[in-house]
Amino acid sequence: MLENSLVYFLGAGAMAESMIKGMLAQGVVKPGQIMINDIRTERMQELQERYSIRAQGRLEQATIVILAFKPKDLVSALKSYKEQLHPGQLVISLLAGIETAQIERHLPPQTPMVRSMPNTAAAVGLAATAICPGRWASGKHLAIAESLFAAIGSVQRVTESMLDAVTALSGSGPAYVYLLAEAMQAGGVAAGLDSATAHALTVQTLLGAAEMLKVSGRSATELRQQVSSPGGTTLAGLQALAEYRFSEAVQAAILQAAQRSRFLAQIAADSN
Repeated sequence: MLENSLVYFLGAGAMAESMIKGMLAQGVVKPGQIMINDIRTERMQELQERYSIRAQGRLEQATIVILAFKPKDLVSALKSYKEQLHPGQLVISLLAGIETAQIERHLPPQTPMVRSMPNTAAAVGLAATAICPGRWASGKHLAIAESLFAAIGSVQRVTESMLDAVTALSGSGPAYVYLLAEAMQAGGVAAGLDSATAHALTVQTLLGAAEMLKVSGRSATELRQQVSSPGGTTLAGLQALAEYRFSEAVQAAILQAAQRSRFLAQIAADSN
C-alpha cells in the first residue's frame, strides 16, 4: 500500500519517533521513505543517525504529512508550510484536542486529513490508537492511516465526537493503570514483601491479566468471576475494593477526563 509513499513528519518528538521506529520495524516503509523536520537541529540529526532517515527534505514531495508538533504551534507551523502543502497529500494529525475542522482551515482546500489519538504505549509498540476522518478523507485514506498506526499497536475507527471519550479512556488510561500498579505494589510491601519482589509480581500480574483479556474470548466480568471463589482470598480483596467504591472511582475518572478534554478542545477552537 505504501511502496511509493513518502512520509514526512513535521515535528520530531517522542510520538513521532515511536511511529518511525514501529513503521521501520514492521516493514511498513523503508528508511528512505521517511523525512523529518523539527526546529531542533540536534534532534533531527539524532533521529537521522539512529534510523537512517532523511531530514529537511522538500515537503511538497511528500504523499503523507504527519503533524507531530505541539498543538499550540498549529497556526504558525501550517502558515510556514502552506505553500508546500497540496490536496494530493494525506495529512495525519497527532495534535491532541485539535478538531479536524480547525486544522482544515489552515490547509489547502479539499486536502484529505485523518485525526488520531494514540497513547504513550506507542513507545513499546503497544499503543491503543483511535482515528477519525476529516471532511475530505476517504476510506482509502483511513486505510493508509490504519496501516501506519498498526505498526505501533492496535487501531480503532471512531467518529470525531467520540474522541473525548477515547482521550479519557485510552489516552489517559496508562496513568490509571500506573496508579493501580503503585497501589498493588504498596499493598504487597504492606503485606510483607520486599519492594523489588512486589514490583515484579505486580508487573507480571498486569501483563498476564491483559493477555487473558485479549486472547481468552471472555469478558472482564467472566474472568473476574472465574477467580472469585466463595469464601476465598480474591473475593475478600474484591469486597474491600467495593467498600472503597473502586469501580465508581475509575468510571468517575474517565468521565472527568472526558469533560476536561471537551473543555480544552473548546479553548483550542477559540484560539485557532
